[in-house]
Amino acid sequence: MEVDRKLVNKRNLNEVLKIVAEGIKDTLNFEWVNISLISPASELVKSLYVLGLSEEDTKEFKEMGIHPTNDRDIQADIAKTQKVEVISDWDDRFDRKIYDRFGHKDLIRVFVPILAPSTGEAIGTVEAGHRKDYRNFIDERDVSFLRAIVANAAELLDPLERSFLARIRHEFTSSIVGIKSHTNFLQKYRNIVRENVVENKLSDILTDCDILQIYVEEIESILGQQSQKNNVEEVLVVRDIIFKTVNQLKPLVKESKFSPDKIDYPRDEGKRIKIYVEKAKLNQVVFNLVINSIKYAKNNPADFKVEIAINETKEDFIIEFSDWGIGIKKEYKEEIFRFGFRSPEARAIDVYGSGMGLSIARERIIEIGGDLILTHYSNPTTFHLIIPKILMEKPK
Repeated sequence: MEVDRKLVNKRNLNEVLKIVAEGIKDTLNFEWVNISLISPASELVKSLYVLGLSEEDTKEFKEMGIHPTNDRDIQADIAKTQKVEVISDWDDRFDRKIYDRFGHKDLIRVFVPILAPSTGEAIGTVEAGHRKDYRNFIDERDVSFLRAIVANAAELLDPLERSFLARIRHEFTSSIVGIKSHTNFLQKYRNIVRENVVENKLSDILTDCDILQIYVEEIESILGQQSQKNNVEEVLVVRDIIFKTVNQLKPLVKESKFSPDKIDYPRDEGKRIKIYVEKAKLNQVVFNLVINSIKYAKNNPADFKVEIAINETKEDFIIEFSDWGIGIKKEYKEEIFRFGFRSPEARAIDVYGSGMGLSIARERIIEIGGDLILTHYSNPTTFHLIIPKILMEKPK
C-alpha cells in the first residue's frame, strides 16, 4: 500500500523505477533488485534500474544487461514464457560473464514478468533476491508481495515509453520552431539589422539549443548514461525570457490572425528581476504559458489579449500571465497540471495539443525552486509564476 501510494501521479520513468526497486528492497528485505524493460522499437531487453551494486558496478552491469528479446537469456525467456521462477543455482539461461562478475552464485533470486494491463503482453521483468547465507529460500509470501508490487507498477510502466516519446516530440518541436524563426529573421534582415539585435537573436537560438540539450540528457538518463548538468547563469527574467518568448511567438500570433500588439508585457522593466537559474528551464515555463494563451484564444481577433505583469511579496516575485481565451473550469484547477490531460473545451478546439505544456511548465519551475498556480479561471484566465527571491543570490 505504501509503494502504491508513492506511485500515485508519478510519470517520470526513473522515479517510478526507483520507487518500485526501493519498495521491493524495503518490503521484502531483498538486497538485490534489477528491473529490465523491453524496448519494442529495438527488440531489446534492457536493465534500467539496479539496487545492490556500487555506482560504478551498476553502470557496468547495465551495459552488460542488454539482450535481444529472441535471445535465450533469462530476462528474455521470462518475458516470453511469462512464468515466475525462483532460481538459486546456475542456469543455462544466465550470462556467464554477468553471473561470475557480480557474484550471482551467492544469491537466490526470483524472476517475475511485468505484464501490461491493457494487452497482457510482457513489457519487462523484475529479478530480486538476497544472499543464500541470509536465507536459502524465497517463500510464497515473498513472491505474492513482489507480484503485487510489480502489477501496480505495470499500470504506470506500460504507457511511460509512449508518454516520454510524445513529450520529447512536444518539446523538440517547440524549440525547433524557435530556432527556425530566429534563423529566418537573421537570414532575411542580416544586412540591415543592428548588431545588438543579432546578438539577442543568437542568444535566443542558444537558449533553444539548451532546451533541446535538457531532453537529450533525459534520453541519456533513460539509457543509463551519464549527463552533464546545465549551468546556472545570470538571467534577467523580463529581458532574457519574456521579451525573447514574445518575440519568438509573434509569427504564430500573426498566423492566427491576431495582433502582436495585444500582448502587453513590462517593456520598461527589462532589468528589474535578475536571478541565477538554469535559463533553458525557465524559458520552457514562460514559452508554454504564452503559447497556450495563443493556441486557446477565442476565434474573434477583437477578443485576443494577453497581459504579463509583475508583482512581488517579501519572499517571491510573482509574474502574472492573463489571457481572455476559452478559460478553464474550476473543477480542472489541478487536473490541468496532470501529464497528458486536456479539458473537453481544449479538445474541442481544432489546434494541436498534447496535454503536456502545463505539466512540463510546473515540473520545470518546481525544479528551479518556485511554483506555478492557476488563480483565476476565465475572463481572464490567470496563472501565477512564483519565483523565489533567494534565486537573486549568486551561487558560490
